[in-house]
Amino acid sequence: MAFLIEGNRGESVEELLIKNSTAEGVKKSYKLLVKADALRLNKMFQESIKHYLNALMLERNNIQIYIGLAQSYLFLDNIDKAIETLEKAKNIEPNNAEIPFEIGKCFMRMGLPCVAIVSLKEAILLDKNNIEAQLQLGVAHELMEEYDLALMVYQRIMEKHPSYLKAYQHKAALLVELKKYNEAAGVFTSLLKINPQYYKAILGIGICFDKMGKTSSAIRYYKRFLEVKPNSKNAPDVIARLEQIKKNRSTSENNFLKLA
Repeated sequence: MAFLIEGNRGESVEELLIKNSTAEGVKKSYKLLVKADALRLNKMFQESIKHYLNALMLERNNIQIYIGLAQSYLFLDNIDKAIETLEKAKNIEPNNAEIPFEIGKCFMRMGLPCVAIVSLKEAILLDKNNIEAQLQLGVAHELMEEYDLALMVYQRIMEKHPSYLKAYQHKAALLVELKKYNEAAGVFTSLLKINPQYYKAILGIGICFDKMGKTSSAIRYYKRFLEVKPNSKNAPDVIARLEQIKKNRSTSENNFLKLA
């Protein structure tokens, strides 16, 4: 005669075994995920992939495993595999904002900003506080030569997140490309009010003044840049430009400095 052994809550032995097995699997999966994340952050992408795949064998519905795995694939330029992994994650959690953001990054890497825009907008719709997704949306519009839209996105980020320096940098750099030097200098100046030592902004203002023919102001900011970042890769060009200005040598438009 067989007896039914029950747990504390009336669970059968079979149910208890399944629960314990699942709990043990989740615990092992978590350890593998932590190890995989550490390997990825140390740029050991191939090794991290093995751990992510082993973690998935134990826990199929953990979204963070899929995202970490996709990021490793992306770093190895296996973009198709990254997107395929993220699509699987999306089938599990269709309203997870992190997934379309990662997909958007994949399409950006593929040089398909028009496709990336769709995913980035979806990510922002699901999470309006995802600043990186908003910034990438601006970059995507910029790559599509939709400059007004890009500037609008950067400006919106600056207004809602005034301490987010990347938005200022991107907007100012785009204004320089559009030869709107006075506006660009204004954005760089706003950036310096937040971080007075932000060397790219200092250099940017110098370039803007230089482009506008305000050489005395340009010299002041070029010198300030060299004081703040003397070992910059731009330093030799800045020094050369200062010498040219001092010697009153004419310089063609093509010889002007460019933002790095």
